[in-house]
Amino acid sequence: MPIDLAKMQQITGGKLLQAGPPSEIDELAYDSRRLVSPERAAFFALRTPARDGADYIDQAYQAGVRVFVVHADFNQQAAWPEAGFLAVEDSLLALQQLARWHRKQCKAGVIAITGSNGKTMVKDWLSWLMQPEYRVCRSPKSYNSQVGVPISVWQLQPDDQWGIFEAGISEPGEMARLALVIEPGTGIFTHLGDAHAEHFSSRAAKLAEKFELFQKVKRLVLRTDDPDIAAAAADLQARRPQLQLLAWSEYKETPYRLLARQSNETGLRLQLLSPAGPSWLQLPFADAASIENAMHCWVLLKELGYADALLQDRFARLPRLQMRLEMKDAVHGSTLINDSYSLDLDSLGIALEQLKQLPQHQQRLLILSDFDLQTTQTEAIYQQLSALLAKYKLHRLYAVGPALQAHRALFAGLEARFYDSTADFLQAMPVDELANAAILLKGARKFGFERIERLLALKMHQTVLEVDLDALAYNFRFFKSMVRPQVKLMVMVKAFSYGSGSVEVASLLQHHRADYLAVAFADEGVTLREAGIRLPIMVMNVEPNGIDKLLRYQLEPEVYSFRILQELQTFLAGADHAAQLNIHLNIDTGMKRLGFDRTDMPALRQRLQAQPQLHIASVYTHLVASDAPEHSAFTQQQISQFEQAYDQLVEGLSYRPLKHALNTAGILNYPDAQFDMVRLGIGLYGFDSSGRYQHRLQTVGTLKTIISQIHQLQAGETVGYNRMGKAEQPMQVATLPVGYADGIVRSFGNGKVRFLIGGQLAPTIGNICMDMCMVDVTGIACREGDPVVIFGADLPISTQAAALGTIPYELLTNVSQRVKRVYLKD
Repeated sequence: MPIDLAKMQQITGGKLLQAGPPSEIDELAYDSRRLVSPERAAFFALRTPARDGADYIDQAYQAGVRVFVVHADFNQQAAWPEAGFLAVEDSLLALQQLARWHRKQCKAGVIAITGSNGKTMVKDWLSWLMQPEYRVCRSPKSYNSQVGVPISVWQLQPDDQWGIFEAGISEPGEMARLALVIEPGTGIFTHLGDAHAEHFSSRAAKLAEKFELFQKVKRLVLRTDDPDIAAAAADLQARRPQLQLLAWSEYKETPYRLLARQSNETGLRLQLLSPAGPSWLQLPFADAASIENAMHCWVLLKELGYADALLQDRFARLPRLQMRLEMKDAVHGSTLINDSYSLDLDSLGIALEQLKQLPQHQQRLLILSDFDLQTTQTEAIYQQLSALLAKYKLHRLYAVGPALQAHRALFAGLEARFYDSTADFLQAMPVDELANAAILLKGARKFGFERIERLLALKMHQTVLEVDLDALAYNFRFFKSMVRPQVKLMVMVKAFSYGSGSVEVASLLQHHRADYLAVAFADEGVTLREAGIRLPIMVMNVEPNGIDKLLRYQLEPEVYSFRILQELQTFLAGADHAAQLNIHLNIDTGMKRLGFDRTDMPALRQRLQAQPQLHIASVYTHLVASDAPEHSAFTQQQISQFEQAYDQLVEGLSYRPLKHALNTAGILNYPDAQFDMVRLGIGLYGFDSSGRYQHRLQTVGTLKTIISQIHQLQAGETVGYNRMGKAEQPMQVATLPVGYADGIVRSFGNGKVRFLIGGQLAPTIGNICMDMCMVDVTGIACREGDPVVIFGADLPISTQAAALGTIPYELLTNVSQRVKRVYLKD
């Protein structure tokens, strides 16, 4: 249902600043990098504390956008004479108003889902369960924010029968706005956890805010075993007696009941009770979260009239949805982005943007299936697909399915191969063409692209370190918001980016416009340069036999002594006289590790003035205890001495090098000493050693493995080498395929730490082996093949480090490079 600028003005109450050409709008955009059909898009210049969308108008204009929604103080429209500009008081509110108008034009039943966890899983399982009978529109990925919800609702088509949207909040006042956009008839509340608790006065206050979504629903599905949720539901029904409350419980008398659960070879069998009588479901999962999410779906589908036999068949086949885009090593030197869990234009655009950010490969390939469409808009969607693919300049498209075949004329500008089915592609798979490339795998679920993924992905050790790139980007933006706009940000990617993967992290930082990177050795910098990283790179340890690499790869060494300075000068004396080398001077103000003494400044300045081929890019010092308040006087002394040394050094120079002293803790605790640049290290990966800002950071790394085997031990039997683990009574022990060769050091053993299995903590038992370890899972519902979390968001690495008397840095950097890194992104 396209609209024009005049209709947009009527809906939002905005002021037309410039009419522009006649335009039909069917795409709402806020990111100039993710435009599908720019000529049919309206670009909303959203404002946040860190960014003004008006700064990206020119990028959107150059891409072809001709309709812009801006804030009332915008007055630069004359710079883009061929565009229309609509001024509003709040561009985000205008986006939501348009989505709300669009929602009212559609007759679909709408299901709204909120809660702390499980929203995306319930949404996607419901969609999968209902799609054989209904045309269903759902939020892409986890689009549940103030921006994501209106973008999702805008996707509703006139012939959709159901819309399923998730809504998330982080602060008071947000849910009422989302409720107006979604206007649901059915609600589902999934779970109440601790996320964003710092923004609410109490658990009850957060719950009340979430329940704002349900003020006008006709029916509400929720679990009432949590007394706070039960009380909120009772209060809502007291105020709205006509509300149909579809409550379920495992322990209380409710209309729907989970009576019992029985483990079996294929998962878990649930004994259930509904108003229609007893029934059962077989699930292919046994973890508590999946059971709860499945129950929400079952209750609603029972209410919609689904027969037990149909539900039993479908729930037994529930897919293990991969909620995040995965990036992993592939065969023949390639990198695989596996996003085959769903297919729509918006998520495809996001995945293509990620593909574009892989500079280590010159070739970008896309393996794509037909859309799984149940709409009259098929032709328009494939036209939009053609425009999207043209924008990203793919080197080759592998198109799988009859619909892509039928529309092959739309892709005449691409080098494309067409296949009737996934089986045909697998049979003819052009292995040589897939070598040394960045490959995006994106397919609708019915095409079974997991078969392609299994062939392309390198066989993995069953232990993986998941690196959440969205969390890493969030942490980067958080620290960027903590420094003044003119202050540069140097980011430490030494030691394999603290174990997280140098190239992948550096690529993300380059995309998010970091100013500098720092590595430990020249070879690390060479790897980044060969992968296409163009940012300036400081090398902290210079080896005499590696100086030539510094010039060849434009790397900038740290210089901390006259010996290193002499080696550089000697090398440059024999090099091309035009060669210039940027260097970074380290001044020791108290660390007593490396660095020039403050008394060296006059002699150092004299030496450098005599060697014009050496250009001082920056001067810096290391703070000893910037995270320790008890040493604040010493830290202030360091800062003062550094300023004095810097002034002495640059006196008489014709330029002023960058000056920096602050590390992660310093950024947070000494804002007056930001100078020209700061150095971000462990904070990027989600750690604040002072603890003051830990709640504002996100977990980046999750180390996971699986259960290889489960043993039953009798009292008196022992476990592992030297019989260090002993069963005092009958117990159940699980063996995990991870050991000290993977970074699980021997001090983890004998109950020192616990791992997370099925939502419960299982202590280690016995000594840690080289490739394996054992944990006590007595009383924990688990089976072989179940996932195990060693550390992550639900089991912080700081907890594990504290149990061992060490620091998170050590555990993170200990993770062996034989442990595969899997990169996740929404």
